[in-house]
Amino acid sequence: MKRHTEAMTVRARASTSTTTRVGDGGRRRGGGGGRARVVASSANTRAARVVVEVFWDVDNLCPSEGCEREVARRLTRAASAFGDVRRCRAFANEETMSRISLERAVGVETTVVDASGMGDDVDDALAAAAAAFAREGAETTGAETTGAETSAFRFSTRRRRRAMEMEAVASEEAETEATREAARWSARARDARSALPSAYARDETVEAIVRGRSRVAVIVTSDNDMTTVMDYLSSHGVAVVVIGNFANVPRAAGGMKTKTAKTQVKSMGTSGMTKEYWEVVKRECEKRELSRLKLLQSCDGALLFDPNRTFDDVAGEIVGVWFPARGSGVGRWYG
Repeated sequence: MKRHTEAMTVRARASTSTTTRVGDGGRRRGGGGGRARVVASSANTRAARVVVEVFWDVDNLCPSEGCEREVARRLTRAASAFGDVRRCRAFANEETMSRISLERAVGVETTVVDASGMGDDVDDALAAAAAAFAREGAETTGAETTGAETSAFRFSTRRRRRAMEMEAVASEEAETEATREAARWSARARDARSALPSAYARDETVEAIVRGRSRVAVIVTSDNDMTTVMDYLSSHGVAVVVIGNFANVPRAAGGMKTKTAKTQVKSMGTSGMTKEYWEVVKRECEKRELSRLKLLQSCDGALLFDPNRTFDDVAGEIVGVWFPARGSGVGRWYG
């Protein structure tokens, strides 16, 4: 963890992306120009007073080659609906970065991680950056989360916890500290959310998700390992929005079981927001029961990203929005 924290102080630049390499002495390339700023697009004027930071796991949601700039723009545009996007930070290992070029994505700070260990180093770097945002001007609610206990937050992936649990069993210790910490932040996140104003499905979407908080963390991933840091953010008064491929819209009709489903998939085409495509999105979300997904149980709202379908000749776009009050239903995202 210590070797990742030095990478979190880089400022985005408007003329190009900024890249930091972790594990090779923190060398940086890129820069020049003024600081990047994304203007909020929401009609809600209060959103302009909300600070938003984006944490993008590129290994998990990777744009197609040549689409990096537009996908980054679409992610930050969506995040700007919740407030003023201060920074967009992307995290990836060297193998991923050898296939794409985020330097084409204006205003995105990129941390390239040497993932030669357990393969969790990218998750560690993203979690460290998100935890620092949680502690920055934290609006502590619920149980006490200040002092040494807060600053000593320890992130661990499921794979690492399983490994530690095996070691704990061998040493006759029933539960590891990492597992206990994950459970502790989960409970505190629930306490913090229970103290917020209620959200209803009929509410304006942004208000129903933010619920009066002044900071929003947008985490771009479908990785369940992020639940602990998401709970940590929530316990510090930060609204958490995730962007990921939660609908898993089929690309072909071959796997459909009913004639109606096959007809819908065949007729939805391969690009754009058609009526038939939207019906498929809604059906797939109902089948998956979004409210039961572990990752979504730790967030305040989710934006559904389809990485395969093209919109305006670029693959990858946010097509829907979900928040807990909607159950398993989704609404269209207004872009």
